[in-house]
Amino acid sequence: MTTNAKGFTLIESVIVIVLLGFAALTLSSFLAPQSAQSSDANYYNRASALGGSVMSRLLAQSYNDIDAFNGETDLSNLIQDASTYTNFQIEVAVEPVSGAASNLKSVIVEVTASSQPTVSFNAFKGNY
Repeated sequence: MTTNAKGFTLIESVIVIVLLGFAALTLSSFLAPQSAQSSDANYYNRASALGGSVMSRLLAQSYNDIDAFNGETDLSNLIQDASTYTNFQIEVAVEPVSGAASNLKSVIVEVTASSQPTVSFNAFKGNY
């Protein structure tokens, strides 16, 4: 007596489930390091926007007035909506460039946030 049984046995189903579990585990182990680095792009984007905004404001000042921002660390003194950049720290350094008859000042803006690396912006302001 022969029967034409169609379908999967219980053993075959269990083997497939175990193999799919190992495949999912392997795939997730490759994706986990990438998800940890996905926040880096957001940090660099926000740090660039903040640093560019502060640098634009500083360079819009006159040559003689820019020294008032040397050593500034309070973000609310530099941009209007500082509350959108919580956990970001900023440091401004304005120094005259040494040299004969130099009418230049070096402006350095450094942006940091918690454990992320510092993003630096450098520019020169001339008296012309």
